[in-house]
Amino acid sequence: MLSLHAARELHHVNAAQLAAALPQWRPFGRDERDDVIRAVQRWLGGNRAQYDTWQQAWNAWAGATPERAGLVTVPRTRCPDCGGRRYRLRHGRPGVCVTCLNGVRPVRTTALWQPEPACGRATAAPPPEQSTPQLPAVGDRVKVTGVLPDDPSPLEVGDEGTVTWLGPGMGITQIGVCWDSGRTLMLLATDPFTIVSDHQ
Repeated sequence: MLSLHAARELHHVNAAQLAAALPQWRPFGRDERDDVIRAVQRWLGGNRAQYDTWQQAWNAWAGATPERAGLVTVPRTRCPDCGGRRYRLRHGRPGVCVTCLNGVRPVRTTALWQPEPACGRATAAPPPEQSTPQLPAVGDRVKVTGVLPDDPSPLEVGDEGTVTWLGPGMGITQIGVCWDSGRTLMLLATDPFTIVSDHQ
């Protein structure tokens, strides 16, 4: 039941990762993250194929490839206007939420291909958008130097791992890392980390 593993992995994907994968859906927060995870898991429940990672499941669900983005439809569970309260304040007075009255519409948006983790082997997946001196190269060792923001299950300060790929994502370089702890959480170029040793 490898798809069960992929479904569980989805719960560890944070809102920032999914926001990067769905660049046209803004604003994107926890409610939107939960809606996307529910949609993918519903799809996994009705799909007979087996997926090793959440990235494989995501790419199949979205129909995304490295060359082109996929198109997805995500049902909303909470109204984006009133947050599910069924009323909105207008001029200081409560009024009926028209969005709820008319029915909350699903979101149809593009979904970007997500590279799979390459633990155990260093491969350059998508080309980096622009290399800067402080970015690691594939094969470099990195160390977390601070708390990762907006992550429900963050890495510990001091965790080390090997860079497996670099790729673009909403204007911020994504850094795929195979952590010594076995996790496959990626870093963003803006996250607090340092290069421990360069790959020769």
